[in-house]
Amino acid sequence: GHGFGARHSRKGGDVRQDFHISFEEAALGTTRTVIIDLNGNKIKTNFKVPEGSKDGRRLRLVGKGQPGINGGPAGDLYLKIRINEHPIFKREKENIIIDKEISLTEALLGTTVEVPTLKEPKIVKIPPCTQSHIRLRLKGMGIPSNRNKTHGDQFVRVIVKYPKELTQEQLKLIHKLKVTGL
Repeated sequence: GHGFGARHSRKGGDVRQDFHISFEEAALGTTRTVIIDLNGNKIKTNFKVPEGSKDGRRLRLVGKGQPGINGGPAGDLYLKIRINEHPIFKREKENIIIDKEISLTEALLGTTVEVPTLKEPKIVKIPPCTQSHIRLRLKGMGIPSNRNKTHGDQFVRVIVKYPKELTQEQLKLIHKLKVTGL
């Protein structure tokens, strides 16, 4: 028999924690440090967030949980990735959608706009007579997919802003246009 007071070795407890990262960090991947309280000790752990990570993804760091009991193995650390909302970028699968407002005259005459992307700002040409809510595609500027090494696209949704009110001058000009059949 074991006799009295035999010491059983046991695996340490698992630790679960949420970890917040930015939209860009999730999309492009990053290395971050988390500080975990293990039996009153503050322990720093570095970990990798793979590119293209989705909100709610769980990362398992083996042996980074609570220390084992009586020489048993340490538990694991489960980090749940929470992605902070981005003020401009929205994610649809591997694609990024952004809205860009332009004026009515810009929509009619065409214009160029600067739009942010994950890497650097891009100049986008908006052709004349662009309809509101049309999507212009920036190929390969979306979210990298870790699995098959491809990229999604970025779409710029053009929102045409109609004026709330017109000056007398503008009204006159628009009446002239009406005569020409526009």
